[in-house]
Amino acid sequence: MLFLLLTTLLTACAQQGVVKVPRRFFWPPEPDEPRVEWIATYFGDLDIKEKSFMSEFIGDDTSVTLQRPISVAGDGEGCFVVADQETGIVSMFNLNKKNVFPFGGAVGAADFRKPSGVAVDGEGNFYVADGSTRKVFVVNRENSLLRVLDLSEHVRTIGALAVDRVRGDLVIPDAKGGKVLYFSLTGELRRTLEGKGYFSFPNAVAVASDGTLLIADSFNAVILRFSAEGKYLSSIGKRGDSPGDLALVTGVAVDSEGHIYATDGRLHNVTLFDKDGNTLLVVGGQHSIATGNIGRGGFQVPQGISIDKNDRIYVADSFNRRVQVFQYLTKRYLNEHPILQPKP
Repeated sequence: MLFLLLTTLLTACAQQGVVKVPRRFFWPPEPDEPRVEWIATYFGDLDIKEKSFMSEFIGDDTSVTLQRPISVAGDGEGCFVVADQETGIVSMFNLNKKNVFPFGGAVGAADFRKPSGVAVDGEGNFYVADGSTRKVFVVNRENSLLRVLDLSEHVRTIGALAVDRVRGDLVIPDAKGGKVLYFSLTGELRRTLEGKGYFSFPNAVAVASDGTLLIADSFNAVILRFSAEGKYLSSIGKRGDSPGDLALVTGVAVDSEGHIYATDGRLHNVTLFDKDGNTLLVVGGQHSIATGNIGRGGFQVPQGISIDKNDRIYVADSFNRRVQVFQYLTKRYLNEHPILQPKP
């Protein structure tokens, strides 16, 4: 009887397979042309683990549950890393292996006190900053610890860092020191951008493909643009609470077409700008797990944001204890993943 039951269940699973359904979660909504699509939400390892036959009956204990994710970055090859500031845990989510692993293995996992930022270089290596020890830990795609960069001699803290994948720079925002520093990928200081008269609290950075530096200045509620040579170019955004305004900038990212994304921890959204500062789109609004209202694309104090080489967007939805993943809809992506219209 047990054999027959197992055979029946496994056959049913094999016949069901993957069901393709029309995608429905886009910004802007219809009838406007969609620019951003919601892809997935991750609260912990149970969101990617494959369910075994026995777990359907006796349950499956989770080893990773996000509590206060502050930063996240993906490699575009099926892995993303999440830094959780409340637990001090940094986790690698491997969608290919359908599991979650401690960042850097047991040795690396024990070294974090206050993880503050995650970035990825051009070879798929992950860089995780610890704002307390002022160190950066480097791990490859196989989750092996490559090196530890001690930057304590140069910075007072480390925010949401970035990697210039073209020029091989590690870009560090030092909010307490009021500056941004450029290091080599092995930790040698190359130059410092003081930003006198511009910076108030530079806590996150991103680098466009042409080397343009984007700085999220939380207290000034703006995104600052500097050239690859360190020349001030412009500021984006203004303080306010209308669509396109900023209040508390917590993160910044840039996609392959140069669009600039800013997370706002007070307005609970993500705003997209062009490089000239024109507002293109606002994604989200306040949705809180505390009230049971945690809809797709809604946020409660979003913080870190990053965009991988495939224009997949990762947002640390901090107070909702999750990471949300979106896709910027390039022409290439839409050609490869056409949007199916739901049947009437």
